[in-house]
Amino acid sequence: MSLDGLQSGVEGERLKVLLITSAPRSGSTILDIALNQAEGVFGAGEFESLWKRTEHARCGCGQLRSECAFWPNAVEKAFGHRDVARVQRRFQPLASIYPKHIELLRVGRGRDWWETRVAPLRTDLERFYRAMAETAGARVIVDSSKSASHGWVLDSLPGIDLYVLHLMRDPRGLAYSWRKVVRDSDGEMPRYGSVMVSGLWMQYDRWARRLIEHLPGKAMQLRYEDLMADPPGRLGSILELVGERPESMPLINGREFETTANHALAGNPVRLKKGRTVLREDRAWETALPAWRKAVVSLLTSPGLRRNGYPVLPLRRESGEAGGDR
Repeated sequence: MSLDGLQSGVEGERLKVLLITSAPRSGSTILDIALNQAEGVFGAGEFESLWKRTEHARCGCGQLRSECAFWPNAVEKAFGHRDVARVQRRFQPLASIYPKHIELLRVGRGRDWWETRVAPLRTDLERFYRAMAETAGARVIVDSSKSASHGWVLDSLPGIDLYVLHLMRDPRGLAYSWRKVVRDSDGEMPRYGSVMVSGLWMQYDRWARRLIEHLPGKAMQLRYEDLMADPPGRLGSILELVGERPESMPLINGREFETTANHALAGNPVRLKKGRTVLREDRAWETALPAWRKAVVSLLTSPGLRRNGYPVLPLRRESGEAGGDR
């Protein structure tokens, strides 16, 4: 059974969903929040976290998911009740979908697994995305779940018009970010070493590329560094990809926006902050990451660095203010 056979036709207008794939700490949360400011766009955050994190996790508005002003309403529109935890349990089987399962489907195997794990949930999952859009009054849902596996599931939903943005970041910046102590609503986030981060970066890149190849004309790749160098241009290109007007993005001074209450399910703790947000590249790793760690990451990721236009030997740039890891 091929992946092409998992999707069937649907009558009526399909809902546009933009999935942001990326390695963690690549800037997907700040991108999600920025796009949330555009007219007709709703930033859902890491939607996959609904079935991967505890029911006590906090929404971007600062409230528990079960108590915020948005998610219980969306649940009620979709399923006729307001129990967010019940929906979380309903989608729990999706938490065990990994790239290896998608690879089996790509080569025509894994039908039984798909039929037992995913197929029974497709109707409810699509219903929930539509309820999100209706509750938010949005034409486009931004889902920064990061996982390409999640993208294959979304692409199998007949009423979802899937677009993909793969956000890249220099892996040496990731290695530095993962060494820092960061706390979110669930407590202290895990810390990873340079070898593990290098492997994750290569893996996310490989699987995102396969998804992008599957969606010609509906997917793009963007480097975090390029986004921060030209926020208006890059954000405008993303909006054009999903058929929205670039001028609907309300930037101040070309790289700032006022962060209002958002309802991102999960992501970097920056989603919990309110007020003015500045889109500025975090370059602290250039001086703070030890040379030996840079060398390890550069060696382990060199094929991906060349493929994505990064120098294998990082160039020292002039110092500047560091933004957040997002």
